[in-house]
Amino acid sequence: MIGNSPIKTGDVVGFAIIQVDSAPIALRLINSTSNSVFYSTLVPIKANLVLGEIPVEAGSITGTTGVTGPTGSTGLTGSTGVAGVAGDTGATGARGSTGATGVTGVTGDTGATGATEVTGPTGATGATGATGETGAFGTTASIANVGPDVSSQFNELRTAEKMPIIELISVYGLSNLRDITTTTGAGTVGSNNTEFQLTTTASGADSAALDSSERGRYEPGLAGEAGIGVRLPAPPTGAQVARWGLFDAQNGAFFGQDVANGIFIDIRRAGVDTIVSQSSWNVDKLDGTGPSGATLTLYEGNIYQIVFTWYGYGVIEFRVVIPDPTTLAQEVITVNRFTPTGQMSFADPNQPLRAEINNAGTATSFNLFVG
Repeated sequence: MIGNSPIKTGDVVGFAIIQVDSAPIALRLINSTSNSVFYSTLVPIKANLVLGEIPVEAGSITGTTGVTGPTGSTGLTGSTGVAGVAGDTGATGARGSTGATGVTGVTGDTGATGATEVTGPTGATGATGATGETGAFGTTASIANVGPDVSSQFNELRTAEKMPIIELISVYGLSNLRDITTTTGAGTVGSNNTEFQLTTTASGADSAALDSSERGRYEPGLAGEAGIGVRLPAPPTGAQVARWGLFDAQNGAFFGQDVANGIFIDIRRAGVDTIVSQSSWNVDKLDGTGPSGATLTLYEGNIYQIVFTWYGYGVIEFRVVIPDPTTLAQEVITVNRFTPTGQMSFADPNQPLRAEINNAGTATSFNLFVG
């Protein structure tokens, strides 16, 4: 007979029905484990054996099975068994219909604009194609608008031809008959066989001027034009000034440069100068931002023109002949138009061609070349 617990703290209880075929019999309480059994010293009874007798009659009929006792409490759940082999995957079911499209989400903020890449250099200008042949002159060609606006009173087409009045050529040097030179201090007017040269030394008292001995003769009904080629190797400093154009001490129109005004144009009337600096020129400032896109550089040498009409009144137009920055072709660029208000343009339009430099107290050498 085995007790109801192999290892237990507390009472160990067991019961059994023992069939005794012949008496007497011996009963013993045996520790069948390999461990020691300890009895408490606090209780008087260490072990107890209760015997009862159940008489059995031979050949008796088994009695009726008693009522099933109440179900005992559920034992502890055993450990989970090893998982079986997975079965074959079943066939894929039919694809369901596509669900309705969800609502479009809110548009995110526009990202920052990326940095602009650097513009690459402009490619070289291709060669100019050959000029095509001139077409045949039409047999029915005519001049449009022939009439009182462009014709004489006898219905003759009126044309204008430039008539040179004064021509000064520098390659022959100075002439006592043609040229008038005026100097102060150590200033000089000379020639290098290709240009007239006006020079001052490092003395504030120096000045130099070159005039044509002959003056222009304006003819009413025609436009007067004066032109002069000038090269200024270095700009003036201090109080120095350079002027060139059609003028004398009292009247005229001319270009110039000084420190106070930069490059300028000047209209002189009865000894009073009206100066317009390059930054205020009203047609093309020649600083790269005007209609021509050209920039005026005095040290390279340029041709300067002054065009005017004079019935006492009339517009004075200042021009510079300068290479086109793209094609390098020479072009005439109008830089400023001057219209007098409430007075005549010049008191006298018949002026000499003139170029001058003046140190005006600045002790620095200065040069101007006339082509």
